[in-house]
Amino acid sequence: MKNKAFRLLDTYLGTIICLLLTVLKKLRGGVPAGKAEPESILVMKLVAVGDLVAALPAVRVLRRRYPEAHLALLCTPRVRDIVEGNADLDQIVYYDVLGEDAGVGGFFRLIRRLRSRREWDWVVELDQRYRLTSILAYFLRPSVHAGFAISGQGRQGLFDVKVPYRTDCHEVDSFLDVAEAMGARREDLECVPIAYSEEDRRAVDEFLARERLSASDFLVLIHPGTSGIAREREWPPARFAEVADWLVHRYGARLIFTGSGENMGVISDIRTKMTTPSSVAAGELSMKQFAALAERSRLMLSIDTGSLHVAAAMGTPVVALFGPSTPVKWGPFGSGHKVVYKRIECSPCAKPYMGRLPDCANPRCMTQIGVEQVKAALKEKIDALQVEERVE
Repeated sequence: MKNKAFRLLDTYLGTIICLLLTVLKKLRGGVPAGKAEPESILVMKLVAVGDLVAALPAVRVLRRRYPEAHLALLCTPRVRDIVEGNADLDQIVYYDVLGEDAGVGGFFRLIRRLRSRREWDWVVELDQRYRLTSILAYFLRPSVHAGFAISGQGRQGLFDVKVPYRTDCHEVDSFLDVAEAMGARREDLECVPIAYSEEDRRAVDEFLARERLSASDFLVLIHPGTSGIAREREWPPARFAEVADWLVHRYGARLIFTGSGENMGVISDIRTKMTTPSSVAAGELSMKQFAALAERSRLMLSIDTGSLHVAAAMGTPVVALFGPSTPVKWGPFGSGHKVVYKRIECSPCAKPYMGRLPDCANPRCMTQIGVEQVKAALKEKIDALQVEERVE
């Protein structure tokens, strides 16, 4: 409910505020001319897990282009595990927009906190739809403010550097468009791995030992659930169970179900329909620990969720099932992955940059994905892995 209320306020009230601030910006004139090389850069990307993973290559090329600048990231605490320990960042500022920083009071406390330590030369927005970050940037008064120019949002006039938002490329490339507009050199990057600690590695060791799993096993992660606001992305449990049993019988796979505690219902449903053994890491491991587990796994089968981007960033081949969202934008980034996508007449219905989130009681785009299609995609990836092993 909080998320929905926030989105509505941001869309309607946020648009009006952005338009008013655009008028004020024109009346007050420009801010002092920017330096040739910025001394401080604030990148804004509030949510979510997949978005932050996709944004890290843009952060990296900005760091490489401006190695002496103080480079900071503004995000929500929800994505803490994705960004903490990232070597490209000098500072991470958390904005708990639905928690302790909620409301007008929290907004202005954040502004005071951001301005108390330094003046920000550049603000680089990577949020595709939220007006809140654009309003925040206005009050920071950077010499250069950059962001996506998307019609109908009311915030384009606040940007000094307007970057066209491409809908026909991966989101990693869209974020790199912004970095390139700020002088960074676009590089042929895979996703940036998620940093994790020795303690995280030990937690994974303990989990594997408890489940009697080892590095020599053919470990396959299965991620069948998503958050409560995106249930239309899920695939029928009976089909997951059939594919899971097939992986065990055909390849001797050792299966680990992943996700949050919120996903335990669908995981339990799948496991009761299976005839083969499996392990459950859902609700037990943090996102950093999941990254460490993914790094040791041979393959991941996942619906469209943030965790598939984490696994891809760790170098794990992913077979991803897509429906409401387009894999052109949100498929696993990099080489070595496979997407199963059943495009129908209403696909894609999820277009967050336009404020369009599906509310579909009959997600045919997912239910029309057949078991044999998924088996074929998995076989293709597993056969390729086995060829690579023979070559090595």
